[in-house]
Formats: sequence, C-alpha cells, structure tokens
Amino acid sequence: MKYFAFLLLVCIAYTHAGTIRTSKDINDYAEFLKKSVNGKPQAPAIPELEELQPEWERSGKFEGDILLTENQIDELVDEYSGVRNAITNQNRLWPNRVVVYNINKSYFTSAQVKAIEDGIAEMARLSCLIFKERTPGDRDYINIEGKTGGCFATVGYNANGAQTLNLQPYTPGSGCFRHGTIVHEFLHGIGFYHMQSTHDRDDFVRIVWDKIQPGTEHNFNKYTSSQVTNLNTVYDYGSVMHYSEYGFSTDGSKTIVPLKTTSETIGQRVQMSQRDITKLNRLYNCPGF
Repeated sequence: MKYFAFLLLVCIAYTHAGTIRTSKDINDYAEFLKKSVNGKPQAPAIPELEELQPEWERSGKFEGDILLTENQIDELVDEYSGVRNAITNQNRLWPNRVVVYNINKSYFTSAQVKAIEDGIAEMARLSCLIFKERTPGDRDYINIEGKTGGCFATVGYNANGAQTLNLQPYTPGSGCFRHGTIVHEFLHGIGFYHMQSTHDRDDFVRIVWDKIQPGTEHNFNKYTSSQVTNLNTVYDYGSVMHYSEYGFSTDGSKTIVPLKTTSETIGQRVQMSQRDITKLNRLYNCPGF
C-alpha cells in the first residue's frame, strides 16, 4: 500500500489490551464518533495543562481536531466491528495536486489572514502542490472559518462542496494561530492523520492508558501495517502531526512516552519537519521524492 495519509480512517479489531470487540463496544464507539461531530471544546483537566494541551487537542472532535463526515463514521464503525477490511481511497487526494481554499476574512484581522497565508505559502514552497483561492467556478474547496470551538478540520479531499477548516481567532503566534497549528490543520485537509496513529508506533512510544481522560481512549487507536504505511520514512517524533506528550492527560502526567532517545519536541507546532515535507511530497507523487 503506497499512501499513509489518505486512507479512510480505521480502527484495529482489538483494544490495546487485546480484547475482542463486543456489540456494546461497537455501539459505544459509534456513539463516541457521532458525538464528536458536535463536540465542544474541552478545558484542560487542570489549568496548568493549558500550554501542554494546545487548542487543537481540545477542540472536542475525533482525535481532538478531526471533523468526521457521515461516510467516515460509517466506515469507522464497520472497520471497528470487523465487517470489512480497510481500503485505500485515492479519491481523497486533491485532483491534479491543486488545493482550493477560501478564507472567510470577516472572521479574521489582517494579521490573522496573513498568518493563514504564510502557512499556505510554506506548504506550497516545500511541495509541488498548488494552492488556489476559490473562484465562483470551484465547487470543492477548503472553507476556512474562525468560529468559536478551537481548531479542527475534515481530512482529505471530500468531493462534496465546501469542507471545514476552523481556526478560532487568536493573536498570531498563539492558540490556533501558531504557525505550526495552521499547517497541522491544513495537512489534515490535504489528507494526513496524526503521527502516533501509525502501525509501528508501539516501537517508538508507550501509551500510558491509565493517565488518559476516561472516554477519550479511542483517540489513541492505531492502524495496522496492512492499512497504513509511513511512505518509506521512519517514525517522526518531530512531526507537526504528532500529539503532544500530554495529549488528553487526566492529571498532567504524560500520556505518550518516547521509547527511544530523541532531542525533538513531541507535539511541536513550529513548522513541518523534514519527514513531514518528504511525506507530503511522496503522497502527491511530487518529482524528486
């Protein structure tokens, strides 16, 4: 399987403890997914976690900041219950490497608009993708809004008109307007999921299940090797798509612990890592990658 990021979102057929799914497990999971669509922002478990659990991890959506479509929910439940195997949907890639977007400027100050444009410009500069502002003839596009509710986005090309990318307004450099957070949400819209969901993550990190907020454990599901690939790159602690070490922590303890020595900041929101850049280009078959 060639691509990592545009696979339909799937879950393994066993829990982290190896327990077979029951009908109650499946029903609970379906309800969890449905509630995530209208999920509300979540405050940190303790105030001191404000900086450790950034806005995108607390937006109340699936995995913190993924806005699921109805089809994706159905597919997730099917995979979770073992009804069918995961499939690769190449239609999740933006056609002809052209990503169409619309900035709803009424939500944002000129400085915030520039911050969004700077994030887009970085992705364009470091890949072969073309980012195009929407014109009246464009039916499908990423619709950038600034409603309350944090930072979140749909994943990949949905071919169904406007798809949401929300950046709750903050002063540029903070909240949803950290440069790396803007890029993170756009990478969801382009087709990427979170780094720590990959099939080999347990070789690189340990998930501390008993420190995760009750009811949010599903956000730490991972994919199998038959479902995803990292596009021939190794696990990337420094990916802009990685959870922080304190993601969904119940008491300020780490929920993700590196198993290998690393000097990289897990959950950094500064800019794309070199491996992020490589994967983006390989996902879209850019020349030279």
